[in-house]
Amino acid sequence: MRDWIFRSTLVLPLLACASLLLVIPKIWIVSPEGMQPAIRISLLDSLQARSLAKQAALLESQARHLTAIAAWNASIANHPFHSVTLRRILHAFPKMDVPQRGHVAKALWHARMLVAAEDSQTADLLLAVQCLLQMGGIIEAGALLEDCGGAMGAEECVMGAALCLLNDRRVPDPWMSGLMHTAADGDPFARWVLAAFQEAYPPGWQSGPRVSYWRCSVDISNERQGLWFLILKPHLDFWVACKGDDMGRFEATFQLLVRQGLVKAWHHILYWRRCLRAGKSEQVLHQMGEMQLHQLLNVPQILACAGIYLELDALDACRTLVASFLEIFPHGSELWLLRGDLALKEEAWFELRQHATRMRMQPLLRHLDGYAYFFEAEGLRQQGRLFAARPLFRAWIDSPVVLPALDRRITRYLRESGFHDLAMMRYRLLEPHYAEDLGFWQEVFDFAHDMGQTRYLETASHRLHVLSPRSAIYANNYAAVLLALREDPSRAIGLTFSLVQQFPTDLTSRINHVHALLQNGRMDDASAVLASMHPVSLPATHRSAFDLALFEFYYRQSRFEDALELADLMRLEVLLPPQQAWGREVIKRLDQRFNLKEPQ
Repeated sequence: MRDWIFRSTLVLPLLACASLLLVIPKIWIVSPEGMQPAIRISLLDSLQARSLAKQAALLESQARHLTAIAAWNASIANHPFHSVTLRRILHAFPKMDVPQRGHVAKALWHARMLVAAEDSQTADLLLAVQCLLQMGGIIEAGALLEDCGGAMGAEECVMGAALCLLNDRRVPDPWMSGLMHTAADGDPFARWVLAAFQEAYPPGWQSGPRVSYWRCSVDISNERQGLWFLILKPHLDFWVACKGDDMGRFEATFQLLVRQGLVKAWHHILYWRRCLRAGKSEQVLHQMGEMQLHQLLNVPQILACAGIYLELDALDACRTLVASFLEIFPHGSELWLLRGDLALKEEAWFELRQHATRMRMQPLLRHLDGYAYFFEAEGLRQQGRLFAARPLFRAWIDSPVVLPALDRRITRYLRESGFHDLAMMRYRLLEPHYAEDLGFWQEVFDFAHDMGQTRYLETASHRLHVLSPRSAIYANNYAAVLLALREDPSRAIGLTFSLVQQFPTDLTSRINHVHALLQNGRMDDASAVLASMHPVSLPATHRSAFDLALFEFYYRQSRFEDALELADLMRLEVLLPPQQAWGREVIKRLDQRFNLKEPQ
């Protein structure tokens, strides 16, 4: 008996230690092959995950969805990439009454985990997208499909294109190619989505056959009601109606979403924008005041609501909205910048400086330090502390461009405030970001002209001419700057000759051509053009340029008395700085030659 007790006392601890070695160590890899670092679980983790999954299923059967989702989350935390549990939680998420941003983020995380799991099925991607759509996360659904990349089939490409349409985003080329090819093969779902594009963006589909979206929607309903179609139809109907002019259909599609319980924050945002177009500002403001803030799921939706408030000139409501989400989204760069922009609009200088300090204290906003420097510098300047503001303005100038649109607005603000040197430097930094933007280069051209910066004027006029080579205005402007600099007359005469051939009666082209002929030494041709023009009948905007051309003609012909007589009538101050400098230098030489007093 004692031997048995002794042996049991010796063996049982050994068995306990051995069982612990099997249960506690994390030795089972559950992450997909190739994922680094690999995720391992223990037998204890697996047992706990099963227990939590059973508890979650019981809670779900009792319609306690929020508690059930918490249990599903705990189960997945113990056993990640368990496809059965992931599918169960994705089925459970849409059953919540009002999903909040944390739930949508969690659903996206689990959806990515399910799609990446080794035993993932084709239907899992559909389940994940369906879950996110029903929760109102159309941006998240699009992001999930983008993550799938080349693993998507033809039907998934069509779905991705439809989600881009709902998000008002550019469709990636592979998705659009898949949509076009699938529609060309006669697939009714693809033809329906393509019809939505044609209905929403008619200018982009001027060529080729066009099909009515609403007719196509009826046809596909009669022909085949696939799951993708059933999921998308109420949302796409509403979106297409929102883009159209039929207010009755738009209201009908929105009310259908309300009756089906499918209305989410992004539907409200589109609805409010459409109502603003219809002039229903008071209705929009009232409805926005009634919406609960937790329904906004992500930064783009918050920014969209803020934009509507700004359009309604409701600055207080906009400020309250943005301020309530700053701590929730510390990584939301646009939110922090918008808050500073609002303080700038309201001229709340002390608040602007406080906000700049808060921005620099956020570790996730280090890339926005340049904008924080600007906000603080402007606050100091408006409080009369220009000496302290100067180094901060310089720090902003030396910082990289993160958001070109905001930088452009700030640069305009500085330009209007009289900080022309700072504005000029920032415009230079913005050039790569707006290389193909005609409006930006026109803005730079106007600024350089106002500031008398002829070198920068040459850069802007050349870029405008390159972007719009058929524009006579841009070609004339570029030629005029080249002629003012007097460095490349051969290029200038190529431009002016082409212009006078196309527009023989245009005064600007003819005057520029005279300058080009003179600088290229073609005196006879210049004389003929000058003789064909009547100075008295010229408008004031052209007279100074004509007088300078005639003055140069007299000077080159050694008709110095006529040149001096004309010099007394010329208004050099309205010409470009190089033209002014050249004119004054020539007048000075003539005065010295004839021993006359130099004109002021």
